[in-house]
Amino acid sequence: DAAAAARVGCVTADYAMQNVLVQLGLALVSPFGERIADVRQWVVQCYGCYEVVRDTARQFCPRCGNHTLRRVGVNVRADGTAVLLYNRHKRTVSKRGARYPIPAPKGGLHNDMVL
Repeated sequence: DAAAAARVGCVTADYAMQNVLVQLGLALVSPFGERIADVRQWVVQCYGCYEVVRDTARQFCPRCGNHTLRRVGVNVRADGTAVLLYNRHKRTVSKRGARYPIPAPKGGLHNDMVL
């Protein structure tokens, strides 16, 4: 066991720092005994087609092509299984423009349309 044989450990109570230390494989000691249970990573998920993409720099969904990617946390357990963490307070998709149609262009003195 590598953790039992380690002579050096890092002491921190910060959960973000603990997450990094566990990912690096370093020995971790918490001052109050509060350790993270699972490693957290981030992915983006399309809320249109529910495609999960590991590249967090992407702007558009590779599957449906829409601009509907949101950042979602993923807990990686000790056995290697990944569990998606969904936001409980989901924001609804904007329905702007769905209730009233775009008005038809009208002519007149103050019309800015160039034909």
